[in-house]
Formats: sequence, structure tokens, C-alpha cells
Amino acid sequence: MSRSSDDAEFLARVRSVMLNRRRLVQGAAAAGAIVIGGRDASAAMRRAVPLRPARQDAPKPGGKLRLATSTDPVGLDPMISSAYSTALITEHVYGSLMQYDEELNEVLPDLAESVEISEDKLLYTFKLREGVKWHDGMPFTADDVKFSMDRQKNPDTGSPNAYMYSEVGEVTVVDPLTVEVRFNKVQGPFLAFMASPWASMTPKHVVEEKGDLQTVMVGTGPFKFVSYEPAKALNLVKNPDYYVPDQPYLDELEIVFISDNTSRLNAVLTKQVDMVQDLAKKDYMQLSNMPGVKAIALESGSCNWAYIGMNCTKAPFDNPLVREAVAHAKNRQAIADNVMFGLALPLTGGIVPQWSWAYSEGLDLYSPTPNIEKAKALLAEAGFPDGFETTIKVSPAYSELAGEAAVDQEALKAVGINAQIINLEWGTFINDVFGNNDFDMQVCGWGGPFIDPDEFLYPEFHSDQGFNPHLFADDEVDALLEEGRTTFDREGRKEVYAKAQERIFTLSPVAAGTNNRLVQAQQDYVEGFTPLPTGLMRWVREVWLNK
Repeated sequence: MSRSSDDAEFLARVRSVMLNRRRLVQGAAAAGAIVIGGRDASAAMRRAVPLRPARQDAPKPGGKLRLATSTDPVGLDPMISSAYSTALITEHVYGSLMQYDEELNEVLPDLAESVEISEDKLLYTFKLREGVKWHDGMPFTADDVKFSMDRQKNPDTGSPNAYMYSEVGEVTVVDPLTVEVRFNKVQGPFLAFMASPWASMTPKHVVEEKGDLQTVMVGTGPFKFVSYEPAKALNLVKNPDYYVPDQPYLDELEIVFISDNTSRLNAVLTKQVDMVQDLAKKDYMQLSNMPGVKAIALESGSCNWAYIGMNCTKAPFDNPLVREAVAHAKNRQAIADNVMFGLALPLTGGIVPQWSWAYSEGLDLYSPTPNIEKAKALLAEAGFPDGFETTIKVSPAYSELAGEAAVDQEALKAVGINAQIINLEWGTFINDVFGNNDFDMQVCGWGGPFIDPDEFLYPEFHSDQGFNPHLFADDEVDALLEEGRTTFDREGRKEVYAKAQERIFTLSPVAAGTNNRLVQAQQDYVEGFTPLPTGLMRWVREVWLNK
């Protein structure tokens, strides 16, 4: 999606302020403690950079926005569910200690007013915003922060996101607006974790009364929960006590669940809905040519990527030369052009996307089109000069993945690997691949509201992680991923993750295919929305209806 000149000028001002802010932080680091945020800093930021480029029309408050998405939430408790569909709901109702800016570059205070980090990086002191209320009118305090962190870390909670607190030793309430978090060792991505919707702060008094938040939502965010009818809609209303002045602009937000791609397309074309969070890539051109509708597909890509994975414990894929040969045989360009309708970026190096501060520019291990000669040479070196027979498991529940498997099958055939495609129902596929590691090769995708490089790499490629169905284990990769977690400064972490990606994608437990652009749409009277590569819709709080 192209940006206007006003947008470009605005982003330049943002980057200038952020650069000055980074210099201030670096200076503080040299002197000892690091302080992020605070009332003086917040005021300076507000004076230096407006939230938006100047408009000819001021935001018009009021009205109801109907937002369509594909899937119901898997429960409503932000600490128990790791489902993307749940995050698309809870992000409007709850708040986190930190938040990302609109470029997903800087982590800034949110429910926290500031955070001070000790010189040894083992003590974080969060100062909370004054006057923040839960939606039931009770005050948000440091007791809620401690409760939320302790609850998510507690194994009895069963949170899939407990890893965010893996190095937290103790959480201490200093006073009603001050919390100290002490670490066992440095955890570089901790503030990024605290900006996730999965790190939402939850009300102690409500959880103690209800047991969990799976059927009730009481948050501090811009919208308050009203009702939820599964497979139909979830309704929210404006929180008049939200701590960002004048926001949200909308009076009501209705999130409508429409599972069928064509039905979601028709809903936006017939103006049954005002926005759609996710649409099929094949529909982008039709949307782009429709009057009254704005089609959105960010040029820098998304958090979603697709791949063909190999079982590293089964011959012949226990040989890294065979896996590397597969990676050279893969036709990424054909997948991007023909399967993803041109709305994808071939992944020729790592998987951390172009929009990330940790993007490894210049890491080119493979070509967009097959290198047949190189692949055949590697197979011969591995002892398979004539290729071999194998299978690829995939679920046609996702047409793009089935299409990618077909392209992979043809590309592998060109280097002597004859792969039979086994189509499985989605539940069976998940059980076979992620439950029982029962596959030779498999085609799947990986995605979510990931921003920090740790979220892209650690869960799938560290040897002791549950999202490593390929049973990939390499001591050097483990050490690098752990170093990335325990390195604090951003440049140091970027260097570590560049090394990790080079090692991972040379050993090739997966042959990365494409980073896939998300397709969204809105009516032309919808103003103020900022689309994100994560696909999350948190900036709906700034949306207004120009009608």
C-alpha cells in the first residue's frame, strides 16, 4: 500500500524524534540506569509529534463500526488463550504495560507511565498511569500487575504464553502505582513481550470472583464488553474513561464472524460491514477496482510465512545436505506469483521480515527460482545421485498451502525427488505433524502477532520448544537463540539473530517459501485506521466515520 506525501513527512518526523529518543536512552545506558517514558518525556513527545498528520477534517466522534473477521475467539481470557482470533478481540478491551508505536519499531509505555531499568538489567521498575480504571469502575493498581504476572507464570494457569516470564524471579508491589520486576538473568525481549495482547493486564478482583476470564471481559482498554453470540458477533461500546484523551472516536464496535472468504468479500462489497480484517488474496484486484472501497495489502509483508518442513529425525532428511538441496530446489517465485497472486515476498534468507528492526539485509542463501544444479550436486554429495521417493503432508483446508505443496512437488521432481502429496483434514494434519511428528515432509504456515525476532525464531527452532515439529536440534542454534534472549541492546541482538538465521536456514529444517501479505479492506468513509503487518486492529480506537 503506497503512502501519501503527508504520511511520508509524518513518518520522517516520527523517526527523527525516535532517533533522538534512542540517543537519550543510549546516553542513559552509558551512565547507568535506563528510563523509558515518564511525564516529561510523554509531554515532549506529544509536543514534538502529533499522533497523526494534520487533517483538513477533524475526527468526527460517534457512530458504530462493523468489523468482519473470519474466526470466533478461542475463549476470551487473554492469558489462557494464544489464539490469534482471541487477540483480535482482547486487544480492544484490555491494555498492556507497554505498546508498540505505529511502525512496530519502538516499545513505549502504555498502562505504565514509565519503566526504569537498572544498570545490570536485572531490575525493572514500572510506574503506572494515575487514574486508570477497570471497566467496572475499580482502580487499576500495582496489585493487578503483580497478580497478572504471577498468574500467567503459574503452571496451574496453563498459559501457553508463560515463556514471557521464564526469567522473572520476583514481582514486588512497592506502592499502588509502582511495581518492581526482578530477573534471574537478562531478558532482552521482555519489554516487547509486555507490549503483546497476550501480556494484557487482568483484574485481580474479577478473576478471584469468576475463576477466569473465558466468558467475561473487564479491561482498561478503549472498548467495553457488551455481549457475545458465537458464530455471529461480539459487541463492544466506548469506554468513556479511557486514558487516551478523546479516544476512541466510535461509540460502538461490532465484530462480526464470517468464516467463508466469499461471504466476507460480499459483505464489504455490499456495505454490510465497514471493515474486513482478512480477505483472500485472489480478491485483492477486484477490491482494488471497486469504487467506494479501499483495499489494503502492506508492501513490507506481514508476520505470516509459509514453508515446506522436513522431519530431521527420519532418513533421508536427517542429512542436512538433503534438506539444503530441498531449499535450493524450491520455487519461491512461482509460489509468490501463482499461489499467492503476487501478494507475497520470496524468502531467500531468514524469516524475520523486512519491516522488522532485526531484518538481516544481505542474507541471501537461496534464489527466488530453483537452483537445480546446486540441488542435484548436494543430493549426490549426500549419497542420493538419483534422488528418492518421499511424501508431503498438507491440509487442503487452506487452499494456499495446498497450492504451495503442488508447486513444491513439481520443483522437487526436477531434481529427482518424487514426492507423493497426502491430503489430510486439518485436525488430522495438526495431530500427525505437531502431535506425533509423523511425516516426512509437510507444508504449513506460521504466523501470529509476532514483532520481536525472538517470537519468530525461538519457539520453532530451539530444540526444547513445543512448536518444533521437525525435531530440529543444533547446539549452536540453541546457544545463539538463548544469547538473543539474554542480550539487551538492539544492535547486539540483531547481530545474534543474523547469525542464528544463517545457521538455521543453511541446515534447513524448513525451506522457507514466502512472507505473505495480508489483505484487508475498508469503506472509503472509514478514516484514521493504521494497518499493521501483524494483522491486529488495535488502531481501530483512532477510527472515525466520515459520513
